[in-house]
Amino acid sequence: MLDQYHPYSLPEDVGGLVRSFSEGSLNTGFVPRALKPRLEACKLEIFPDYVFTDEENLSALERDRLVDHVETVAQKSALNFALAMSWSHTQTALGDDELSPYSIVDAILDFRNLSLQTSISKNADRPSTQALLVERPGAKRIRPHPLQIPGRDTRADFCYCFNPSQPEWSLFYDNWNRSNKAQSYNLSPFDSERAVDIIPCCFVQVEPFSGGYLEAQVQGTELSMATLRNLMQVRSTLGVPDPEGQLVGSSPMDLKPLPFITVVGQIWSLHWAYKREDNTIDIIGPVNIGGTYSYGSIYKLVNAIAKLKDWLETEYGVWVKKWYSECFAQES
Repeated sequence: MLDQYHPYSLPEDVGGLVRSFSEGSLNTGFVPRALKPRLEACKLEIFPDYVFTDEENLSALERDRLVDHVETVAQKSALNFALAMSWSHTQTALGDDELSPYSIVDAILDFRNLSLQTSISKNADRPSTQALLVERPGAKRIRPHPLQIPGRDTRADFCYCFNPSQPEWSLFYDNWNRSNKAQSYNLSPFDSERAVDIIPCCFVQVEPFSGGYLEAQVQGTELSMATLRNLMQVRSTLGVPDPEGQLVGSSPMDLKPLPFITVVGQIWSLHWAYKREDNTIDIIGPVNIGGTYSYGSIYKLVNAIAKLKDWLETEYGVWVKKWYSECFAQES
């Protein structure tokens, strides 16, 4: 009986996905070997041989861009840490200037470089072809609050969402907006008329100081729960059948796990929110995916984020389109 509820008794596809983002898989092969002489020359850190990989498809120009990006993030992070240690500059360190934790997070999330082994198109640097956008929902609240705690106000710091201007997603949004369902159901869990078509696929919650880890994790959980619930609500309310003839609303196993990230101080962690058949939600993680406290941690982080974006743009994006597109068929 206990095995049935063991936190790691996951379906094979879900377990395989989680394992592919485990620390064991992310701790190796995240730096192109061609950069080894340059990194050893700086003599600031020791890079073990296992962090390098020969299996990468970056051009010399892309490798230079990666090095410049890591250097910029490292400098900003060091300056931000120094400012945070000065009581007279605490507000500056927390603000929206280019040295704030939020601007550093934004730079990491929005960096467009190919991952070392990727399936993302070579046109990924062109904004119109990017499948993912980085949004800062800010004042947009989720609706209604999933934990129903009086006075609790959860808002997202950042989230990845699908780009309505990207050709394939533009077609999806056109079909949805022409649908009768678009008048009654929002694709977004946000309570804002300006965000009805935002489909979040990964939230990022930021706590500038280390004491805020629990709050960041709780907020990421709440936001992910609201998104999973919204995915379920649209289809179950419309009565879209799954392949076995049951209503999808009664078959939560069809849901993909939803990733979210916490950034606490200089440490980044990945979590997965997974809804089981009995409607319980497991939070799997945290997994350390890197940080901004050293050059090595930044290289690891950049590669982990690129790998996650690759999965979101491909496998998860295909699943989301299928999840909602079956709603169109109900009108015919």
